[in-house]
Amino acid sequence: MRNSIADALESLRSDVASHTKMDAYLGAPDIAFPGIYIFPFQFRVEHIHRHLPFPKTDNLTDSAPVVVRCLMMTIPANEFSMLDGGLECLLSRAVVDGGNKIVAITVSEISMDQLASIFLSARIELRLAVVFELKISSKE
Repeated sequence: MRNSIADALESLRSDVASHTKMDAYLGAPDIAFPGIYIFPFQFRVEHIHRHLPFPKTDNLTDSAPVVVRCLMMTIPANEFSMLDGGLECLLSRAVVDGGNKIVAITVSEISMDQLASIFLSARIELRLAVVFELKISSKE
């Protein structure tokens, strides 16, 4: 699977859309398109594997587990039932179909300062959001 990070995000987007029966998008919220937004904001190699030598491959996630941190938000911003449906989807799916990858979902948290920094730098109006991580690793 060449683009396993993109594939994992797209698979999750599709699951959220199916579960909530709402439009779901990847990226920063756009007021022109109401729905649920999954906004990846951080990518890292899993810290326990960061300094290990890995075989050369075309795809990082073939050899090292990666973590993608995301925010789940809604347009309109006060659509709490939609956000609740998205959270329910995350909690009901500990693992997302990632083809030849294991994609584990963990709802997490960040400080208000970090959250405000993300919103400020992305020029997003501050709103209620769910913070979660996708850990993508090889099945082998």
